[in-house]
Amino acid sequence: MHRLGGWWAALGLVVAAAVLPCAGTLHHPFLHDDQWAVVNNPVVTGDLDLARIATTNAWGNEPEHLHIPNYRPLSVLTLALTHAAAGLDPVPYRVTNLVLHALVAVLVLAVLLRLGARPLPATLAASWFALHPVHVEAVLFVVNREEMLCAVFWLAAVLLAAGRSALVAAPTRKAWTPASLAALAGLTALAVLSKEGGVTIPFAVAGIGLLWPPGSRQVGRVLPPVLASGSVVAAYLALRVAALGHLGAGAVPWQDNPLVLVSGFERIAGALAVAWEAFRLLVAPVDSSVDYGYDALGIPGPGTGIRAAGGALVVVLLVLGAVWASRRGRPLVGLGVVAVAVAWAPVSHLAFPSSILLADRLLLLPSAGMAMVLGGLLSRPPGRPPRGSRLQAASTALVLAWSLAFVPLVVERAGDFRDAETLFASSLRNRPGSTRLHDDLALVLLHDGRPVEAEAHLRRALAIDPTNAEAHNNLGLLLAGIGRPGSAAEEFRRALSIRPNLRSAWHNLCLLMVRLGRSEQAASVCARARALGVPVEDD
Repeated sequence: MHRLGGWWAALGLVVAAAVLPCAGTLHHPFLHDDQWAVVNNPVVTGDLDLARIATTNAWGNEPEHLHIPNYRPLSVLTLALTHAAAGLDPVPYRVTNLVLHALVAVLVLAVLLRLGARPLPATLAASWFALHPVHVEAVLFVVNREEMLCAVFWLAAVLLAAGRSALVAAPTRKAWTPASLAALAGLTALAVLSKEGGVTIPFAVAGIGLLWPPGSRQVGRVLPPVLASGSVVAAYLALRVAALGHLGAGAVPWQDNPLVLVSGFERIAGALAVAWEAFRLLVAPVDSSVDYGYDALGIPGPGTGIRAAGGALVVVLLVLGAVWASRRGRPLVGLGVVAVAVAWAPVSHLAFPSSILLADRLLLLPSAGMAMVLGGLLSRPPGRPPRGSRLQAASTALVLAWSLAFVPLVVERAGDFRDAETLFASSLRNRPGSTRLHDDLALVLLHDGRPVEAEAHLRRALAIDPTNAEAHNNLGLLLAGIGRPGSAAEEFRRALSIRPNLRSAWHNLCLLMVRLGRSEQAASVCARARALGVPVEDD
């Protein structure tokens, strides 16, 4: 009974840590990516069509987003079901995201306890995860429920595999059975259909089985679960190709990931520098942003080398941590290291440049791994007799202080999502080099009737990146609105010289030519707009 009461107390604390800091955000509007992925996504807001959801890009196959290789039918289905039930009332969407975040935190707690962490260290480490400010983006962008759905199924799969490995003591260890293998396959399917990160489950399962205990190579024991999860991943990849016509992005815009501009050693150095930035955000999340594209991080750039050294040090520490955990009998630390490495690998840019350079939401699973490491370090190793330890007490106090320091940060960050201007302005204070953030904030200011402030941000966006087609297009809108049609037309044409199929620029140029009475030019421009599917007939 005492242990049961302790479990419920731990559960309550972790759920409270996950939910309470964002409890006041339920009525926050849909912002940024949610406008495209939810509000204006025909797959979400149209008639509930399972076949369409299963055969389209997660953002609805819109021409402006075809470069985004998102195939996440389960996540989209949950959004479509929410819309069918509640329309575009933000509250049900946000409640769902908060519940999912709490569930992920509870699964982290379950992994910690299953692998031998003491209740206090387990609760503290899981609360550290639940309170981490980098998760605000995953919770408050409705579309990012895909991250949490994937994490739920990923952690459940890891929990299933860990309980059948040498990570747990022999008396409590279970064997793989047809039912448990089927469960693993099902969890893998749910994870990959939620988000692409689920493809790492077979690698996590292999790492759990092969890296522990040291010197053991139980290939025969590991092969069935790896095959069970791996076959599901193979089927998912085939389904993805059938639905999208391709496996990944045809091309990654360099504004999203500047590492596509470099190769060889320079790209590896850039990838390590990004790893360092990700590690910094996990340790001290004081400069979060909704955009880390060009040129928010200055990667690649003059400062890449020092940060690349920091990233290399992080990699070395992960390797040493895995070795130390294996030799010293610290299964939680070992599993945490595996979780960090496997979860970060697909977006690490080491093998190939990912679709974006960095995002807070990409740190959801790595932070779960880091929580496992913390819980393992704070717990007494299995079989070791209890004894007073000033170091352990000091470590516990340090993690507690670290977690409490997250509270004002997460509350402040959650408050940034109350409106678009606050969100973009806050991100710009942290990352003033982002051309996209200047453009985003300018568009908000323009719609708010503040053209002078908007123009300053658009000029800044173009100073950072003269090839920012959206900024040229938005500057054209601004100039047309303040009575400078000649300059506006020039900006629209600059945008089209950079992105010839930018539909909004063709639409805006068409309207401008009609308004100016230039019938010959209007006919040509509007015809091109119609050919791209822009509805200009009734303008």
